[in-house]
Amino acid sequence: MMELPLHSAWPGLRTLDLDRPRRRMSLYRTVLAEGLRDDLRHFLYKDTLLRAVASAPQPH
Repeated sequence: MMELPLHSAWPGLRTLDLDRPRRRMSLYRTVLAEGLRDDLRHFLYKDTLLRAVASAPQPH
């Protein structure tokens, strides 16, 4: 489980289970869109992010 800071996510949507792929990607999306520079370093893991991007559906 990981809890995002208040400046990044709405209360009630801050705690995410990282063992669930959809929740993990939700955390990554939120941090990329709303996080501060320190949040990027703290919450994002390079290898996990690269794997997620590689396996994401590609637009047509």
